[in-house]
Amino acid sequence: MCASPAITGRSCRARPCSIRTGGSWGFLTGWGAVVPARALLEAQRRERSLSILPLVGYRLGVQFGGLMDGSFILDFDAGITLDDRVTILARTGLGLVAPEQRLLLLPERDGLGPARVEYSDALELRAGLEARYRFYLGGGSFPFYLDLAAGLAFEWRMREAAGPAFRSTEPGCDPAVAGCPLRVDPAPDLADRTSLDASFGIDLRAGPIVLGYRFLPGFGAGDQGHVLTFGASFF
Repeated sequence: MCASPAITGRSCRARPCSIRTGGSWGFLTGWGAVVPARALLEAQRRERSLSILPLVGYRLGVQFGGLMDGSFILDFDAGITLDDRVTILARTGLGLVAPEQRLLLLPERDGLGPARVEYSDALELRAGLEARYRFYLGGGSFPFYLDLAAGLAFEWRMREAAGPAFRSTEPGCDPAVAGCPLRVDPAPDLADRTSLDASFGIDLRAGPIVLGYRFLPGFGAGDQGHVLTFGASFF
């Protein structure tokens, strides 16, 4: 940028020059037009401003391992995307498990042996926070993206006794594997299971369609887990 041609005597056709007109500064182009400096600064400010878009979506999937092993899942996402790059969102969902009764070993107490009780998973809830970084792969009006994701995953599994507990009257005798003398106790209140774990994964997006994978390393109460999902995400 050169100074005003009134001072230097040089032409501004090669590049814009600063010029003071009417008490304010502007830029004189090679075609003789004066662009106010304030307008240029405002345009630059708009270019630098952060683009924020809402994001909503849903996913269907299945989980292998972890606290919700063998469950079909339904998740809902809500968050924001910054500059079409970084996404921050919260997730809530349900775990849908096939009705199946399982045996649970209860510890010894009151001088008696352990007990066995049948139970079922009455309800499963999921929640989480996640950040994603998006890579644009092309596609124009039907864009393709690759998302890398990391966050936290919380799982809650409610357990409900399906009948009475059969308790061994001999300490150390497991009623499920030995012919122990038994006592029948009322159906116990079973403690729910919860797990807070890390979550790492990858998404492949084609327009609104999303295929996803999440790895749960097993830092919480559950074992390592793998989650496969299919769904839709908007913005």
